[in-house]
Amino acid sequence: MSQRVAGVPPVVATGEPEGLATIRVQRREILNLLSENPSLKPYIEEALQESYQNGKDLASGETNLPLSTFPNQCLYPFEEILSDRFYPGEAATDDLME
Repeated sequence: MSQRVAGVPPVVATGEPEGLATIRVQRREILNLLSENPSLKPYIEEALQESYQNGKDLASGETNLPLSTFPNQCLYPFEEILSDRFYPGEAATDDLME
């Protein structure tokens, strides 16, 4: 069984941090959804904060860290989150993000 280091995403067989492919797919799906439904754009900030709270609950449960460990609100603007060069917690490298 491999050991995990806090703050360092695990690497899967592809050499990518675990979940990076999921992040890429979700970004494309969000952009497609907004393209097909421009009336949703006024609700982006609200949806981001609600999603962040859900993610915070999941992260707390998976890490056994108290909710107070995580910031109360998402620290990243929506535009940055959707950037294909953005991966929270560490600088993007060309080999990871291409």
